[in-house]
Amino acid sequence: QIYGNSSKEMIKWPTAKVRELFACFVYQWGKEVDKWKLCDILWPESPPKKAEHSLHSTVYRLKLVLREAGVEDTLSCKTGKYTLNMEGFTSDVWELKKFLDNNPLVNDGNVANYGRTLTLYRGALFGDEDYAWAEEMRERIERDYLESVKSVAAYYVTKKSYVQAEKYLRTAIEKDPSDEEAVALMMNVCYHMGDKTGLVGFYKNLRQYLKKELGVTPNESTSKLFRSLFQEL
Repeated sequence: QIYGNSSKEMIKWPTAKVRELFACFVYQWGKEVDKWKLCDILWPESPPKKAEHSLHSTVYRLKLVLREAGVEDTLSCKTGKYTLNMEGFTSDVWELKKFLDNNPLVNDGNVANYGRTLTLYRGALFGDEDYAWAEEMRERIERDYLESVKSVAAYYVTKKSYVQAEKYLRTAIEKDPSDEEAVALMMNVCYHMGDKTGLVGFYKNLRQYLKKELGVTPNESTSKLFRSLFQEL
């Protein structure tokens, strides 16, 4: 979802190619992009001259869209390389990436900022647009997000703040029901909170999901942890 400076309404893209071109620039986040690389991404089957013409037309339409949204003089071209100045833009995904790059470990000094940054994250890079050229980064950011959610949860477990830990673990499990590390942490939280029903429920849901979606059973270490915690409650 993209919003302009002059309106709270989402930007409406005239064509899918204009939207994808903007996504290419967002992916690069202020770095130069060679025009032929853009042509290969957007029109891989077209002859070079036709692709180049299509790029020029699409760039022009993108400039119009940005201008209507109150964003002007941000897209430039020099010696066949395009640059979108990102100083006037913000992105939940890139804010998350920047924060995690600067804060690889959760600690007393940054845990609050971790919580705020993770809350800003609205989902996968480019949402429902499944751009093949962005898949690697899309998966990496999603993975980093989930790992960070679990790290914050683990931090709160060490502080015996089990209600806080449970909140983050629910988010992780909803995103990936097959994540045995998250479920194991959640089972420990349920144990410390005296929640036997929750302990059984999370393990049962994991087992059913793995069987239905992947045709496998939980790791023995997960099952052993469940049995141990269940017997002690």
